[in-house]
Amino acid sequence: MPDRAPIDDRLLRGLGIPAFGLAIPHLTGLFGERSPREPIYWAGVLWFVLLAALIWQTNRWLLFKQREHVDWFGDPLQKILLLLVGVVFGTVPVTVAMLAAWYHFAGFAAIDWRVIKLVTLTNTICVVFVTHVYETVFLVNERTLDLVRVERAERARAEAELEALRAQSIPTSCSTRSTRWPI
Repeated sequence: MPDRAPIDDRLLRGLGIPAFGLAIPHLTGLFGERSPREPIYWAGVLWFVLLAALIWQTNRWLLFKQREHVDWFGDPLQKILLLLVGVVFGTVPVTVAMLAAWYHFAGFAAIDWRVIKLVTLTNTICVVFVTHVYETVFLVNERTLDLVRVERAERARAEAELEALRAQSIPTSCSTRSTRWPI
């Protein structure tokens, strides 16, 4: 595999994890009737940010691992399949287990499987989007590295040609002597 350009995704993770951890539960009804006046609500906020962090870090690790073995140009179909399998297995089991635990911990009468399905689908779609962002950043970085390599190779070629031209135009000591013919 070619050298990979490292990416610094700390800002993306620092903003994305809490954003998903806060937005998805509120948009999908995971809090039920719980309100910010109740301590369980704040425990839920922490729980869902933790869930977002687990999903993000699990899928990030899977993405980085599969990038070590498969690239887009070598086998694009395998790449797509590995990405999709990774997203599903890095998201669905974690989401379902954490949400079932939330329903139990928060004291709900029963698990609302409709909400769990909605959140699981939402999480999976979000992970597909974030994975796409990562892959785009990787490909842009690799393209930039390729351009730098091409520029260096062109510069080295031009310098070699210039050196060859200089070597041809340097007069030797024999060619500078004037030869006189007897009159």
